[in-house]
Amino acid sequence: MTWVVDTCVLIDILRGDKVFSEKSSDALQAKMDDVLTIAPLTYVELAPEFNGDVVAQDAFLDSIWGCSTKSGTDMTDLRVGLPLDVA
Repeated sequence: MTWVVDTCVLIDILRGDKVFSEKSSDALQAKMDDVLTIAPLTYVELAPEFNGDVVAQDAFLDSIWGCSTKSGTDMTDLRVGLPLDVA
């Protein structure tokens, strides 16, 4: 089964949130035998955490236990909404 990871879960992990980081990480770990992915909107919502650095953002997503931006959606289409200097 494919699980769509919510933006808040990723931000919890990225920021090392004291309350939710471990819980969010555990939730993803529990689904490791399945497929983890993100919705296109999540990619856009996560962009401010990386100041529009899509290389860093993609590297973070690739490091999240199989969470992938490669679920059939061309994420370059979403970069239209990012500032011109990072698109």
